[in-house]
Amino acid sequence: MLKFFVLSLLTLSFAQAADLTVECKMIDFPYKNQFAVTTVLPMDAQTFETLEFNFTLRDAGRDSEPRILVVNRSGSISKLPGGPGSREPFYIIVNSTDINDDLVYINLVLNYPGNFTSRLRFKDDMTYFGTCKTI
Repeated sequence: MLKFFVLSLLTLSFAQAADLTVECKMIDFPYKNQFAVTTVLPMDAQTFETLEFNFTLRDAGRDSEPRILVVNRSGSISKLPGGPGSREPFYIIVNSTDINDDLVYINLVLNYPGNFTSRLRFKDDMTYFGTCKTI
Protein backbone atom coordinates (compact mmCIF):
# COMPACT_ATOMS: atom_id res chain seq x y z
CA MET A 1 0.00 0.00 0.00
CA LEU A 2 2.85 2.39 0.85
CA LYS A 3 4.49 1.68 -2.54
CA PHE A 4 1.25 2.57 -4.31
CA PHE A 5 1.02 5.86 -2.37
CA VAL A 6 4.63 6.83 -3.17
CA LEU A 7 4.16 5.89 -6.83
CA SER A 8 1.01 8.02 -6.97
CA LEU A 9 2.86 11.03 -5.53
CA LEU A 10 5.70 10.63 -8.03
CA THR A 11 3.27 10.39 -10.93
CA LEU A 12 1.42 13.47 -9.72
CA SER A 13 4.63 15.50 -9.44
CA PHE A 14 5.64 14.56 -13.01
CA ALA A 15 2.20 15.48 -14.29
CA GLN A 16 2.43 18.91 -12.68
CA ALA A 17 5.85 19.51 -14.25
CA ALA A 18 4.35 19.02 -17.73
CA ASP A 19 2.76 22.50 -17.75
CA LEU A 20 4.31 25.94 -17.54
CA THR A 21 2.21 28.94 -16.49
CA VAL A 22 3.31 32.12 -18.23
CA GLU A 23 2.46 35.66 -17.15
CA CYS A 24 3.43 38.71 -19.20
CA LYS A 25 2.84 42.10 -17.61
CA MET A 26 2.79 45.72 -18.61
CA ILE A 27 4.92 48.05 -16.54
CA ASP A 28 4.31 51.70 -15.71
CA PHE A 29 5.98 53.20 -18.78
CA PRO A 30 3.40 54.94 -20.99
CA TYR A 31 5.67 55.68 -23.94
CA LYS A 32 5.80 52.11 -25.31
CA ASN A 33 3.16 49.90 -26.86
CA GLN A 34 2.69 47.09 -24.33
CA PHE A 35 0.87 43.78 -23.90
CA ALA A 36 -0.13 41.44 -21.10
CA VAL A 37 -1.19 37.78 -21.18
CA THR A 38 -1.46 34.79 -18.86
CA THR A 39 -1.53 31.30 -20.33
CA VAL A 40 -0.51 27.71 -19.61
CA LEU A 41 1.95 26.03 -21.96
CA PRO A 42 2.35 22.26 -22.24
CA MET A 43 5.98 21.37 -21.51
CA ASP A 44 5.86 17.74 -22.60
CA ALA A 45 7.08 18.59 -26.12
CA GLN A 46 9.05 21.23 -27.98
CA THR A 47 5.93 22.44 -29.79
CA PHE A 48 2.36 23.34 -28.90
CA GLU A 49 -0.70 23.06 -31.11
CA THR A 50 -3.59 25.53 -31.28
CA LEU A 51 -3.14 27.33 -28.00
CA GLU A 52 -5.44 30.27 -27.24
CA PHE A 53 -3.77 33.54 -26.24
CA ASN A 54 -5.89 36.35 -24.73
CA PHE A 55 -3.66 39.38 -25.14
CA THR A 56 -4.42 42.75 -23.55
CA LEU A 57 -2.88 45.48 -25.74
CA ARG A 58 -2.24 49.07 -24.76
CA ASP A 59 -0.95 51.67 -27.22
CA ALA A 60 1.72 54.15 -26.20
CA GLY A 61 0.42 57.30 -24.54
CA ARG A 62 -1.07 58.28 -21.22
CA ASP A 63 -4.71 58.27 -22.40
CA SER A 64 -4.72 54.98 -24.32
CA GLU A 65 -7.36 52.39 -23.45
CA PRO A 66 -6.46 48.69 -23.28
CA ARG A 67 -8.09 46.32 -25.76
CA ILE A 68 -8.35 42.53 -25.95
CA LEU A 69 -7.02 40.39 -28.80
CA VAL A 70 -7.73 36.63 -28.85
CA VAL A 71 -5.62 34.45 -31.19
CA ASN A 72 -5.16 30.70 -31.59
CA ARG A 73 -1.65 29.68 -32.56
CA SER A 74 0.78 26.81 -32.66
CA GLY A 75 4.50 27.28 -32.08
CA SER A 76 7.74 26.07 -30.57
CA ILE A 77 9.26 26.15 -27.09
CA SER A 78 13.01 26.31 -26.50
CA LYS A 79 14.77 26.15 -23.14
CA LEU A 80 18.11 27.91 -22.92
CA PRO A 81 20.62 27.61 -20.07
CA GLY A 82 21.32 30.56 -17.84
CA GLY A 83 24.33 32.65 -18.71
CA PRO A 84 26.14 35.74 -17.45
CA GLY A 85 22.96 37.85 -17.49
CA SER A 86 20.66 35.18 -16.07
CA ARG A 87 21.44 32.76 -13.26
CA GLU A 88 18.37 30.62 -13.97
CA PRO A 89 17.44 28.90 -17.22
CA PHE A 90 15.03 30.86 -19.38
CA TYR A 91 12.62 29.87 -22.11
CA ILE A 92 11.97 31.37 -25.52
CA ILE A 93 8.62 30.67 -27.12
CA VAL A 94 8.58 31.67 -30.76
CA ASN A 95 5.56 31.67 -33.01
CA SER A 96 5.45 33.27 -36.42
CA THR A 97 3.22 30.87 -38.28
CA ASP A 98 0.48 32.99 -39.82
CA ILE A 99 1.66 35.76 -42.13
CA ASN A 100 -1.93 36.27 -43.32
CA ASP A 101 -3.15 37.26 -39.86
CA ASP A 102 -2.87 40.77 -38.42
CA LEU A 103 -0.66 39.40 -35.62
CA VAL A 104 2.28 38.00 -37.56
CA TYR A 105 4.95 37.33 -34.93
CA ILE A 106 4.88 36.26 -31.27
CA ASN A 107 8.16 36.08 -29.35
CA LEU A 108 7.85 35.45 -25.61
CA VAL A 109 11.11 35.38 -23.64
CA LEU A 110 10.48 34.09 -20.12
CA ASN A 111 12.48 34.63 -16.93
CA TYR A 112 15.08 36.82 -18.60
CA PRO A 113 16.30 39.78 -16.53
CA GLY A 114 15.12 43.20 -17.59
CA ASN A 115 11.91 44.60 -19.04
CA PHE A 116 10.37 44.50 -22.51
CA THR A 117 12.13 41.30 -23.63
CA SER A 118 9.01 39.85 -25.28
CA ARG A 119 7.39 41.13 -28.48
CA LEU A 120 4.27 40.97 -30.61
CA ARG A 121 4.61 42.30 -34.15
CA PHE A 122 1.64 43.07 -36.37
CA LYS A 123 1.28 43.20 -40.14
CA ASP A 124 1.29 47.03 -40.08
CA ASP A 125 4.70 46.90 -38.29
CA MET A 126 3.28 47.95 -34.92
CA THR A 127 5.26 46.23 -32.16
CA TYR A 128 4.06 45.66 -28.59
CA PHE A 129 6.41 44.80 -25.72
CA GLY A 130 5.94 42.80 -22.53
CA THR A 131 7.86 41.45 -19.56
CA CYS A 132 7.23 37.71 -19.12
CA LYS A 133 7.88 35.31 -16.26
CA THR A 134 6.84 31.83 -15.25
CA ILE A 135 4.62 31.64 -12.19
